[in-house]
Amino acid sequence: NWSPDGKMIAYEGSGGLYYVEVSNLANPIKISESGSLCGGSNSVFHWLPDSKSLIYLTSNGAAYTNEVIHSIMKYDINSRSTTKIYQDEKGSGQIRTPSISPDGTKVVFMMSVDKGNNSQLTENVYTINIDGSGLTQLTNLETEGEYGQGIGMPIFSTDNKSIFFVSNSSISKYQGLTILDIQTKTVTRLANETANAYSP
Repeated sequence: NWSPDGKMIAYEGSGGLYYVEVSNLANPIKISESGSLCGGSNSVFHWLPDSKSLIYLTSNGAAYTNEVIHSIMKYDINSRSTTKIYQDEKGSGQIRTPSISPDGTKVVFMMSVDKGNNSQLTENVYTINIDGSGLTQLTNLETEGEYGQGIGMPIFSTDNKSIFFVSNSSISKYQGLTILDIQTKTVTRLANETANAYSP
């Protein structure tokens, strides 16, 4: 993923996450021992607009125990330090595919929350401020029968007013590309896509 100023590339490699300056490709810098940039390989939506920070996703714990803790992290290029933006509570939620708003103030991501009673997990679209405040659930897909239908890859529109996401499930009514109005929370399908859809 290119930084917005075109001077650096963040990537996943053997043993963790890295970034490298284009002018010094022989000396990559490790961001994290583990983690994922989680998204389209040609996307720059993990970098903040000033190219001084980027976000990534980590997971800790054993999947077979159902106690995996997911965290959205922010890495500062200048100080080479990491801060936590958001962590799910005691493994009760599963976080995927975070990305940054064009103005750098918010993160959008998918999360499924375990509500107990053996209920089926459904992923929904959430946003949170870059400082970790203001967690907001924008969709309520389980009320629409969208249980586990492969919704994912949310990204902001360039005016910060909408979020696009995709579903690559042929049984989802949101198969293909869909737009979500942030203010009204209205969800509108944009394409009658029947093939697999990834990475808007």
